[in-house]
Amino acid sequence: MTYIKEIMKKIKIQAWIIGGVIILGLILAIIFNPISFLKNKISKEVVLNKETENFIKDATDEIFTKDNVLNGQYKNDISSATLYVQNTKEVEVAVVVSKEDAKLLSNVQKTSCGYITYVKTRVPYPAILTNTITKLFENKVDTDFLPGNIIPTLHPELTLENVVLENGIAKIYLGGNFGSATDGWCDANLAITQIIETTKTFDTIEEVEVYQDGKKIN
Repeated sequence: MTYIKEIMKKIKIQAWIIGGVIILGLILAIIFNPISFLKNKISKEVVLNKETENFIKDATDEIFTKDNVLNGQYKNDISSATLYVQNTKEVEVAVVVSKEDAKLLSNVQKTSCGYITYVKTRVPYPAILTNTITKLFENKVDTDFLPGNIIPTLHPELTLENVVLENGIAKIYLGGNFGSATDGWCDANLAITQIIETTKTFDTIEEVEVYQDGKKIN
């Protein structure tokens, strides 16, 4: 009987030890798990913050500045589109239209050699007049009409040298030559008309003079 009591006593002691170990393990788990959790959370936040920082840097690098707009560089996103609108002005430029297209349009002007109409485009600040005339020489005028902007297509050797505004008189100085177009005189006349009528869209312009190689040609 004494032997059995001793065995039971040992079992109880072992049970208390095992129970104590389990409880101690639970306590340690409670203490250290939150620390581990916090370490993981902090580590993840550091990674996320670094990724966010890199994302912001990349996004900042991609944002277009006023210089980009002035250089004719635009991106198809909200920030650059807003910047584009803020740093450009909507203008009208004269383009040539066929007789058939002229019948379908309301804002058409007949010239001695054909018909012209006007299309809207945007040009950057400053020097709005100069940048508008420059558009005609860079073939950046989008139009659904034919023949459209004939200056760069029929007269690729014609260049814009200078634009001077004096007391309401716009003086347009050309360089190069009109080249050998299909209908020499009429094509040259239409190109000059494009320049003159585009210039006249500005309210401050009272008169337009076009020069080539220093000689007035209109």
